[in-house]
Amino acid sequence: MKWRTVIAAIVLAQCLVGVTFSADEQPKRVMNFLAVMDLKCGKEIAKEQCSALTDVLIDEMVKMKKYTVIDRANRDKILSEAGFQQTGCVDESCTIEMGRQLGVGKIIVGSVTMMGETYLVNLQLLNVETAAVETSARETCEKCKIDNLIATTASTVRRLMGEEAPPPQTTGATGESQGKKFSGQNCVERIGICVADVSSEGASGLMAKPVGVIVTDVDPNGIAAKAGIMKGDSIFRINRRLISNAADFKQLFELLSPGKVVRLTCSRGGKTTVFGIQIPVK
Repeated sequence: MKWRTVIAAIVLAQCLVGVTFSADEQPKRVMNFLAVMDLKCGKEIAKEQCSALTDVLIDEMVKMKKYTVIDRANRDKILSEAGFQQTGCVDESCTIEMGRQLGVGKIIVGSVTMMGETYLVNLQLLNVETAAVETSARETCEKCKIDNLIATTASTVRRLMGEEAPPPQTTGATGESQGKKFSGQNCVERIGICVADVSSEGASGLMAKPVGVIVTDVDPNGIAAKAGIMKGDSIFRINRRLISNAADFKQLFELLSPGKVVRLTCSRGGKTTVFGIQIPVK
């Protein structure tokens, strides 16, 4: 009878601990542990190159010393023992479950893809406990060689962590200057974009009457590029106002107050897309 009483007391104590042990009281070291998942790369990037870019991402995280980063070998061993394979994980819930199996507080997921002649590096920092995306970052590398993605990936992960990084190398085989100024007659330097009248570039398939502007150049390190706008896009609306021509486009941007967020409605490949841009405060 005495032993039964002791066992009952132990069980009750364990239950009480389970009830009162809140998420905030979890061991802090777990939240400081981070795992980097393998990058998902487009078909233009070879498997070994994609793996090398994942290594670059891990190395940069280790250098910043913001988290204790699990190395790839231990990560793969733990996931294998738990019956997980990254290649078979296609949704966010699966990725979060892998983070729980690894016992980490945060995980980084990302992709490297190509659109036209531009590489896109996208990264997200996920909270394993809440399954929320805490922050994200994207960098572009226009007309660049595959080697240049090393610097672009390193720059993207530093941006993800809120650190300033030198602009990634984006110079392609043509040798164009990365420091090119976007201050010409029909350029808006504050967002890094140059445009031309639709009529001068050809309005085929856009509208019966030429309206809006064609993007003729984009600064790969400018705000427009980071928002996703690309050379060749047709912009025909700023917020709710239709754009008449390149001069109208430039004048509207010169009148916008620093810090204001505007919506640009664009046409690309026959599809309409809206991009959000915040006017820089400087």
